[in-house]
Amino acid sequence: MKGFEDAHIVKEKFRGDIQMDCIVKGTDGGVLLTKDGHKEVADVALQLEKYCVDEPVKCPLIFGEWDVVYCSRPTSPGGGYRSAFGRLVFKTNEMVQVVEAPDTVRNMVSFSAFGFLDGEVSLKGKLKVLDDKWIQVIFLPPKLKIGSLGFQYGGESEVKLQITYIDEKLRLGKGSRGTDPNVLHDAMDIVKQLTFLDMLSYGLYHAA
Repeated sequence: MKGFEDAHIVKEKFRGDIQMDCIVKGTDGGVLLTKDGHKEVADVALQLEKYCVDEPVKCPLIFGEWDVVYCSRPTSPGGGYRSAFGRLVFKTNEMVQVVEAPDTVRNMVSFSAFGFLDGEVSLKGKLKVLDDKWIQVIFLPPKLKIGSLGFQYGGESEVKLQITYIDEKLRLGKGSRGTDPNVLHDAMDIVKQLTFLDMLSYGLYHAA
């Protein structure tokens, strides 16, 4: 009976990973999804939460490079650069989060400004475990680089994130005031996730 239950869990987790990929692929991190599409992501996220490990913040799978493939709030990764106006000027190329042992988080959004000028905005933060599922990240002021020019601006920022699911290829996170998922996957597969800047919603991440 135990073997059957384990096989069922593996099957459901695999199905959830595939479903997430199909829903968010080609949606510019969720920007192009319809309201029904966002609901589909939330529904799959709720199903996967049932199979989350007991203490996800202690899971070694949290470390590594993750591609941010979905955010229910477009501005969660990248702030104003991902707003409706910002996307007219800055075309997003990649959204990545790197979590390094023991407590370093690096977030980066690379973009093309005006269609020809490469740039990126990045954040470096310190991770603190709050309990079995919640973490806090305090970020240094963001750094902006456009072409050969680079500078730091603004002040420190802080985010609290609940890890609601994690496996070798996918990570789900929910911000402290959010009710929707953010998704990350392993980049070798599809994508990974955690939060960026003021991510207050669900995120989907794939392992990179």
